[in-house]
Amino acid sequence: MHPKGSRINRVVFDRPIAHDGAAGHMYVARFEPDPGRSSMRKYLPFVPVVFAKVLAIVLTLVLIGFVASYWYYGELTGVDIAGSIISALIFSYMVHLWLLPPEEF
Repeated sequence: MHPKGSRINRVVFDRPIAHDGAAGHMYVARFEPDPGRSSMRKYLPFVPVVFAKVLAIVLTLVLIGFVASYWYYGELTGVDIAGSIISALIFSYMVHLWLLPPEEF
């Protein structure tokens, strides 16, 4: 248990969702917020197999962009690399959501 007043939420992957068999196992991430705190959304869909495939494609495109940028400008900064990785993760999750079949939670 977390100490009283802690802001840490527990994430439980417990409820399988129906899937077509090709996308792998689908689970709903259920966030259990601390008592007394309102949660805007309790369920976030996440399919690790689909996310991994999308992330691999996005990171390949990011790597191609790094090579092109280095070839054209002659340098890369740490901010470029960090921003690209963070953006790639967020973009990958958004594409992953777009590829999932519509389900009602």
